[in-house]
Amino acid sequence: MKIGDRRGEFSLTPQAFDNHCQEARVLARKQGRPSVLVHEDGSGRRVVTKVFYPRRSWPKGWLWPHSERFRRMLRELAVRGIAVPVERAAGRVTGTDIRVVTYEWLDGVDLRALGRQLPRREFAAFVADLHALGVYCRGLHLGNVVALFEGGFGLLDVTDTRLLDRPLPLRMRARNLGILCAHPEDVAVFEHGSWSDLVMEYCRAAGLSVAATARLRDRVRTELVRRSIRRQRTAGLGTSPLIGELSGRER
Repeated sequence: MKIGDRRGEFSLTPQAFDNHCQEARVLARKQGRPSVLVHEDGSGRRVVTKVFYPRRSWPKGWLWPHSERFRRMLRELAVRGIAVPVERAAGRVTGTDIRVVTYEWLDGVDLRALGRQLPRREFAAFVADLHALGVYCRGLHLGNVVALFEGGFGLLDVTDTRLLDRPLPLRMRARNLGILCAHPEDVAVFEHGSWSDLVMEYCRAAGLSVAATARLRDRVRTELVRRSIRRQRTAGLGTSPLIGELSGRER
């Protein structure tokens, strides 16, 4: 039986896992290894396999393996009314610590594919809704959000997500928006003041006061400068256009 046709819990031989990786279409890799694959089940429906490889250490405060955290977050976010993938099955490659989770394909287009055609107002409202529901997704970037064909937005990888029982405080909102706008693969979309436009749309959707809006915008700008400088230093490159923009005209 193919992985896409399995339901519930299952085990997988190393050979079967290797065959699956060769037959399925690889959507993403981590350290050279397939981490997200898409394939079809017996009925022709697209199914995604997310692969979790063993890690030497877990982030502080994590009590569950990454695969179990991913599964738990899918359930908890769905309860909060957020569109996320529906799990099909979960398994483990025998004799290893490799775990896999299969889920239904979310029909839509990831926002990164839209580039500068990003629907800023609607997307900003979606992020504001997440924060109002107490959702802090560290993996918030345009490639991790899908504009659903049926309307609205959905999240894909929710492993690195923290849930609060109250709306996020301003500092966490600013940090999350900074993560979004400073992502290496999305930074071009948010240059030339576009990050500020998104933040202002966010503040309107969230119903923030004028004072709170000013504080949030300043904090997001600080986050962007800090993250941009860190990325440039790590890469050994010169000052990016975004840093010049933020430290110059935006001040």
